[in-house]
Amino acid sequence: MLVGSATPTWPPELAVDVVRADGSSDVRVIPVLRWPGVVQWSPDGRRIAYGAGGRLWVRELSRLEARDLGPTQKGGILFWSPDSAWIGRLSGAGITKLPVAGGEATTLCSLSGTFSDVAGGAWLPDRRIVFTTGAAGLMEVSDQGGDPREILKPLEDE
Repeated sequence: MLVGSATPTWPPELAVDVVRADGSSDVRVIPVLRWPGVVQWSPDGRRIAYGAGGRLWVRELSRLEARDLGPTQKGGILFWSPDSAWIGRLSGAGITKLPVAGGEATTLCSLSGTFSDVAGGAWLPDRRIVFTTGAAGLMEVSDQGGDPREILKPLEDE
């Protein structure tokens, strides 16, 4: 028997519950999120980063408490550096990186134009960040900053 609404809501409400050894799970460790795609696992598997309440949070999986890394933009896309020491953030304004250990965000590049739901980014081991805003082709920028460069043009409409 199905209990509750048969119609899913969008965006989905996401949360993670801690399950105790006795099977109970009344500890919620991530507040309800209203923006899909903002929870990211670190490459080393030890942390998660997420946006909630207009803030960027990082939680060590070995701890119940999350650390507040500062304000974030609603709808920004998060991604990790390969060494799990930095969090990158792609938004309509540009790409920034923030040290997980704490400190100030560094702007890597500014962007203008449309930012869509299919936007995303990945930080590669060779120190490039490859991304798309969803409105243009595939772009890249150095993790030290600079001008973004198009590496793959979008298909033209026929």
